[in-house]
Amino acid sequence: MIGKVCRRGTDTRRLLGYLFTEGLAGERGLDSTHVNARVIAGYQPPGGLEPQRRVDGRADVSRLAALMDAPVRAGGVEKDAKATYHLAISAAPTDRVLTDAEWADIAELYVDRLGLAKRGDDNAVRWVAVRHADNHVHVVATLVRQDGRRVFPHHDFYRAREASLQVERTYGLTPTSPVDRTANPEVTRAEQRKHKGAVRASARAGLPAPAGPDREVLRARVRAALAGSGGWEEFADRLRRSGVLVRERYSTRDPGELTGYAVGLPATGVQDRAGQQTVWFGGGKLAPDLSLPQLRARWGQ
Repeated sequence: MIGKVCRRGTDTRRLLGYLFTEGLAGERGLDSTHVNARVIAGYQPPGGLEPQRRVDGRADVSRLAALMDAPVRAGGVEKDAKATYHLAISAAPTDRVLTDAEWADIAELYVDRLGLAKRGDDNAVRWVAVRHADNHVHVVATLVRQDGRRVFPHHDFYRAREASLQVERTYGLTPTSPVDRTANPEVTRAEQRKHKGAVRASARAGLPAPAGPDREVLRARVRAALAGSGGWEEFADRLRRSGVLVRERYSTRDPGELTGYAVGLPATGVQDRAGQQTVWFGGGKLAPDLSLPQLRARWGQ
């Protein structure tokens, strides 16, 4: 069982419209076509969330999208806040075909483990599980609780893997490897493309090529700065002197309390076709032991 945390978006209606469009080719890595798309679970009984059908048979997701987005609008969350959450849950090709009831239970387990909607929490985020194939479902959620509080999922990749392992045990599905919370996040394909573009642009300009993708360069520099530091101020100073940009995040309730940090590399001024902009990485996105809580534990703070 694989729970893939997808990129967060800004358009709930568009995502739902895609999931309910019949006959589309399956998503990358999912060998299927959209057939008989339907809501099988959600923040309320699925019968009240199922989109109505137009005269041509297509699903009208307008009402469902409005219901999902209502807490977002009520909370005054801006359109570009990426409050639309998307999770794709897929079984192995060799697994048996699960029933709608089984998939509904699985979806509820995932949103519970991800911290989106704990079982029994009537004020949790609004979410739905959409099934349009035998071997997978999609969970769509909006990241504002019904009591108005924002939700910021943390470590959702690891939590999704833990949920997958539990589902495999419960339903006797094909086992996958356990989650490794100590592993460094891998460089994404987008980051690899950006690095290759920067290498080409540097070659055209007659400048030295970047040492590697930003994530790898930053991970190495952060570890080097950490090795000789005894606290945050010294650590941040060492980073800046090594050419790393540091962005600090402070509590909204206590402006003097540091709650997190992000690092990035300055733009080189050499443009590839995609442009060169600073990409920021939180410490935990470089490696689990580089998050601020882990650094403080290391410093005994």
